[in-house]
Amino acid sequence: MGRSFESLREEHGFVPLRVEGELPRELVGTLYRNGPALFECQGTQYRHWLDGDGAITAVRLFDGRAEGAVRVTVTAELAEERARGEMLYSSGFTLGPYWHKRLFGHAKNPTSIHVLAWRDRLFALGDAGIPYELDPKSLETKGPWDLDGVKRELVNAHVRVRPSTGDVIAFGESIGVRNTLDVYVLPPTGAPRLLAAIPCARPPLLAHDIVITERYAVLILPPVHVAVTPILLGTGSPMDAISFHEAEGCEVIVLPFDDPRAVVRFRVPTFSHFHYANAFESGPDAIAVDLCRYPRFDLGTAFMLEGLRTGDAWSSAPVGNLSRLHIDLAAKRAEWEVLWDANVDFPQTHPDRQGRPYRYLWALTQRDHVDFIEKRDLSTGEVARSALPSTEYPGEPTFVPRPEAKDEDDGWVLTLAYEAATHTSALVILDARDPSKVVARAHFGQHIPFPLHGTFHRG
Repeated sequence: MGRSFESLREEHGFVPLRVEGELPRELVGTLYRNGPALFECQGTQYRHWLDGDGAITAVRLFDGRAEGAVRVTVTAELAEERARGEMLYSSGFTLGPYWHKRLFGHAKNPTSIHVLAWRDRLFALGDAGIPYELDPKSLETKGPWDLDGVKRELVNAHVRVRPSTGDVIAFGESIGVRNTLDVYVLPPTGAPRLLAAIPCARPPLLAHDIVITERYAVLILPPVHVAVTPILLGTGSPMDAISFHEAEGCEVIVLPFDDPRAVVRFRVPTFSHFHYANAFESGPDAIAVDLCRYPRFDLGTAFMLEGLRTGDAWSSAPVGNLSRLHIDLAAKRAEWEVLWDANVDFPQTHPDRQGRPYRYLWALTQRDHVDFIEKRDLSTGEVARSALPSTEYPGEPTFVPRPEAKDEDDGWVLTLAYEAATHTSALVILDARDPSKVVARAHFGQHIPFPLHGTFHRG
């Protein structure tokens, strides 16, 4: 799998993909994926996987055919580096060569984490940075996006969609004299708006994901401090300035959609997480939050590029499980329940069950350093597992319901997988009821560096 972390060889617009099997004609739309794709800058190697400049991959499905495209998102910093022919800026783990470019914490945001398809517009998202708008027809970069004028400072990678309203809930942070955690609403019609700017004693960094219920947004902040002086002086990379303080615990923040001023805040013993599966209201003052929980804090140092390419990274990678945090809003306390004792992350549900009670979960799991896509029935505990060749490495699963489906698990699971034997990548379509069944593959003629997150956009 190490060669998956080689830089993208070629960018291109939509071209026909070779199809193996039969693509379902009811499956119409575009799968978007985002991930780090360039691992060196003008001849200088990055240190970490997440330093890589991002690229959007898209597979368009229609009439039983597939067309694929992949393009690097050209941020302002990357454009300047290309024009100058040299690395100029720091990334998360890589210190840039020029002191004056590092002053006041100026670093490159590779926008390499997620994709937002909102209305008929497309955006590349990174963590704690500026979103970039792309042309959905060509994937070419149009430029930075300020959330149509309401963005305060930084915007994070993950968003959630409220099934009852169609609103996209996004968040970010503002850092300075007044630190705030900013929550935004991007409605299906009308202008985006700032829902809340929640005051924080310290910069609310590393809140990677957000989760919603019918009435609330929930965020959990890790106990991290930021050494401001090295950032202002430009003497270290952004990640060098962050320290972890386990004794403080994690802060749970519950924001009511209808009354953003009535925020509930309290602390729980420290844990680590990156991704939520779902949340729902389990009682009048009770919320169940399902997430992939890790016992220790990790900034991702296990995923330095050298270790990923040699395979050493997987032996030191963090191991977690799917756990449920039962929140009592009235008492401001919470208790844990383990739902799935497996090494699981990148969880996905039916999109219409977000924020609501649900039964099925699809996720990426790893057993003995082999990756699988697994389906978990939360009612019975039953697990169904993919049966891909040992040389085929799946990425994040995306569940797409069959049109007019009545059952929660009736549809397909889409993943962008890397085939090590041929050093190429393909869209793999699995039967969502039984992920061991491969419905079809749509093959790219090259490898796509291992992606992170994405979305399926119908139409």
